[in-house]
Amino acid sequence: MSDKDNNVDPLLIQGHDYDGIEELDNPLPQWWLVTFLGTIVFGFLYWIYYEPLSGPTLMEELNEDLARIEKIQEKNEAQAPKLETVNFATLIDDSEAMGRAKVHFVAKCATCHGQQMQGLIGPNLVDKYWIHGKGTPEAMVGVIRNGVVEKGMVPWKGVIKDSEINEIVAYIISKEGTEVPNPKAPQGDKVD
Repeated sequence: MSDKDNNVDPLLIQGHDYDGIEELDNPLPQWWLVTFLGTIVFGFLYWIYYEPLSGPTLMEELNEDLARIEKIQEKNEAQAPKLETVNFATLIDDSEAMGRAKVHFVAKCATCHGQQMQGLIGPNLVDKYWIHGKGTPEAMVGVIRNGVVEKGMVPWKGVIKDSEINEIVAYIISKEGTEVPNPKAPQGDKVD
């Protein structure tokens, strides 16, 4: 006699009745089984690629990517027009340039250096003490372009145009020696 003849549900597991609750033997959905088996196959292939076949480690992949980025940067810098000598005194006298520089400073620099350059997270920019570059305009341009990653300053090269960086540097120079409220304590070496 078959289960159909006895009117027994084929999904019902015989003898599994606890407190009136009958246990059923429902099959898993096909999509779940395919996904499960796919992950097992993927895991096995992944293991073969990285262990017996010696696939690249994460550090090797990182080094390859960094080398590729360096090549692209070198190529771009070689193709970029050379920076001409900038007359910062002329920029300081240009009220339109100083207006643009103030807008850029407030938008991008004031978060760390303060609205009046008094220093917050970043150093005070109106005193005569400098951590990087001795306060020369060329050094300031370099610090803004390349950043100081170990101090938390991001490189702005490619984000801010070179002409705008020059205007920001002129703006900083124009504010040197300004009295500001609550200035941050001097950091770095004193430059006269």
